[in-house]
Amino acid sequence: MGKVKYFVVCLVIAFLSFVGYEQVSAQTLTAENDGHVNTAKPESTVPWEYGPETPKSAVQPLSSSPVIADISKWQGNIDWSKASKALDLVIIRTQYGSGMEDYMHDSYEKSATKYEVPFGVYSYVLASTPASARAEARNFYNRASKNTKFYVLDVEEFTNNNTPYTMRAIVEAYVDELRSLSNKKVGLYVANHLYSKLNLKTSDFDFVWIPRYSSQRPSYNHHLWQYTDSGRVPGISGGVDLNRLAPGVPLSFFTGDVTQVGNPSSGTYYKTNPGKIVTKQEIPQFTSTSFKTKKGSIDKGEVVHVKRVVKASNGTPRLQLTNGRYITANKKYVLKANPNIDFDDYYTAKDNVKYALLKKANAEFTSVDFTNAKKAGTLPKGKAVKVTGVSYTAGGTPRLKLSNGRYMTAKKSVVQKIKDSATPTNYYTSVDSVKKALIKQPEYEYTSTAFSDATRRAAVAQHAIVDVEAVTYSSGGVPRLKLSNGHYMTAKKTIVQKVASNIDSFYTTIPEQVVTNAQTYAYDGLYFDEANIVKTIPANTKLAVKSIVYTTNGYPKFVLDDHTVVSAEKALYQ
Repeated sequence: MGKVKYFVVCLVIAFLSFVGYEQVSAQTLTAENDGHVNTAKPESTVPWEYGPETPKSAVQPLSSSPVIADISKWQGNIDWSKASKALDLVIIRTQYGSGMEDYMHDSYEKSATKYEVPFGVYSYVLASTPASARAEARNFYNRASKNTKFYVLDVEEFTNNNTPYTMRAIVEAYVDELRSLSNKKVGLYVANHLYSKLNLKTSDFDFVWIPRYSSQRPSYNHHLWQYTDSGRVPGISGGVDLNRLAPGVPLSFFTGDVTQVGNPSSGTYYKTNPGKIVTKQEIPQFTSTSFKTKKGSIDKGEVVHVKRVVKASNGTPRLQLTNGRYITANKKYVLKANPNIDFDDYYTAKDNVKYALLKKANAEFTSVDFTNAKKAGTLPKGKAVKVTGVSYTAGGTPRLKLSNGRYMTAKKSVVQKIKDSATPTNYYTSVDSVKKALIKQPEYEYTSTAFSDATRRAAVAQHAIVDVEAVTYSSGGVPRLKLSNGHYMTAKKTIVQKVASNIDSFYTTIPEQVVTNAQTYAYDGLYFDEANIVKTIPANTKLAVKSIVYTTNGYPKFVLDDHTVVSAEKALYQ
């Protein structure tokens, strides 16, 4: 270093000492911190959230308020034996988009659990399309501890650049996927200054959390206010984000079983008796309108009868059930059931339908509203469809939501639930997929889809070929093959094998000897192509056949002792 540069550096150091900054470390002046000393999370510090003033009183929690901090890897190692005595709630970052898992979250979650600090988790949203949002949501759910009280989507920027999607559509897909994975509360952390520009559907969320580092509260309705990024908590070195509850929001909303808060005049509550309601997720029941003493819960998809609507002391409506207990009246969690239908005739969320069989041809729609304009096509009788959930019309009628995003009736007279384990991966689920079947091992026929000693008939021999007339289902949703003789047998793929319609032209058992008629080829896989020819086999060659395997479309192949594969077509052999 030259003398002039050395002299200048000395002057700078002397000046800093003079104005009282001698204790500011180089680390706190990094570009990461954007110039704010000891801020809590440098990569997402939001200077535009600072108000015209950030008084010293805002740095420390109010003595009368719960201490609620949110943390990420930037807080480093925390002394939880000290922090746990101060914290009433902590919110832990799980990831920064799908690409970066916060390497401290697992340690934080385990420590919070050990020291009995209630915690939630959050994910910084970076998804740019609805599809990537769903993938990001799955990563968030899979990475986060299942002990979390709630999930939060942290939306601080526009991530939809150069895509045809709005931020609303991206975030809706994210929260929709998250709700398909968990019944726990889902919150939205959204920038105060971007609230209007992002135009997110806040009603999709259970609570809203807004940062504004000022003596002034956020400009929009919220449940939680992040009021500083430079707070202090014993056991946590440096700055930490601190938060305050909005007026009327109890800490138990985040840490316990209270299912809703908010302004009763907002129109999100039932204020007159809906008669009967269906639960959109598992919700607790309480012995009084104060929601202090929990007395059991109601499963997702249950239909329950309401005796009357009453109000809590703060004016929030509650539903009193015919059993005398109280539940939320919030329309986010309960929906007035269609009074004109018998719910025993429909599948609801409690039935947990994953696959369904069409008992008769029926239409699918692009919306839960079944109108001609929304009709997307017709599903044939015998079609097995994958179901991702149950949605409801505004009038409270259940619909099955399919994996292709469309909807169909949930009426049991039209569709049959397929047992969870009886998926198309494990069973043949429609007659389109199997017309003839090979019996891999001895198996009984039955006179009914209910397999019992009373309905059992003759055993079908191993390697026999049977003609399949239809695929039908037991009352429990297990597929059965209906044979041409009117009897039934299992549709399990480990026991029966679909075969080609011209199966008689192929060997289905290994003959005593296999000798080629003419030159043929051996391949390194089941599907024959010039690119995977391993060797040429001359005419009159005796083959050592080890086993027979089948392609997915039911054609048998010989596997030789050297693991190469040849055709099992009879015409090729003597």
